Amino acid sequence: MRSFKEFIDEADIGDFSIAEFKEVLFGKQHTDYWYTVIPDLDTNIVSLYNAILMATHSRMDMPVIKEKHLEKYQVFMKMVAVPSTMKFLRVSSLQPMQKDLRVEKILKNIFNHGIAESKVYLKTTTIVVNRDHYIIDGHHRFATGTILDSTLKVPCLVMDGDIEKVLMKSNKFTDAMGLPSQN
Repeated sequence: MRSFKEFIDEADIGDFSIAEFKEVLFGKQHTDYWYTVIPDLDTNIVSLYNAILMATHSRMDMPVIKEKHLEKYQVFMKMVAVPSTMKFLRVSSLQPMQKDLRVEKILKNIFNHGIAESKVYLKTTTIVVNRDHYIIDGHHRFATGTILDSTLKVPCLVMDGDIEKVLMKSNKFTDAMGLPSQN
């Protein structure tokens, strides 16, 4: 795994030094805070970026399945031969498909809501995955969990199908419901 310095060296950050980049990412007054409350922050961010680099789909290709629509989603998916089960899975076992994630925005949200509240949110909202743990919906929650603590177990609706089949049928559900696509 690459170090944070190696990641930053490869990233397009212009003439910034690593220290300046961290100040931009975290805010000058908050850089020390982040490293106090998340001791493995560098490692966690590198893990997240490495996972995102393996992702293959743009945000526009991904369905938006709100928590309030999960029950209807399960019924629809069962009707099209994709049954599901609820499981608690470690964040580290999930695999992102969406390559368009803005880490600085995720860090800002964690800072604004606080670490404790962010962890409660992760433990109480569902991430939709296929049987191989590829994420259908919940990429930002995955990213938040990876940054905070990838050993957290989060509720996942596991769809029993290969990724392309589940993704295609999930998008049909959001189209049928008139739900907006991600953009």
